[in-house]
Amino acid sequence: MSELPGILAEIAAVVGPDAAKRIGLRLAGQVVKFPSRTRLQKPARDAAIRRLAAEGWTVEALALRFNVSERWIRKILGRNPQKNS
Repeated sequence: MSELPGILAEIAAVVGPDAAKRIGLRLAGQVVKFPSRTRLQKPARDAAIRRLAAEGWTVEALALRFNVSERWIRKILGRNPQKNS
């Protein structure tokens, strides 16, 4: 598809070869790390958890739905009880 090397060919498949070349030129010589898919999706997931909780979903149901622990759901909802010292 493209004469771009390595990762730039993969980027070109998503954004097009011209944009990939511009990215390559702009960031040449730099090490670039992208956030994980989970981290990119976290704000939308947390917003969905808050919305469903407001609609009456239980902590247990939310944990099952989003495949996280009940403790994590309580943390997202700001309902994390303080541990006694």
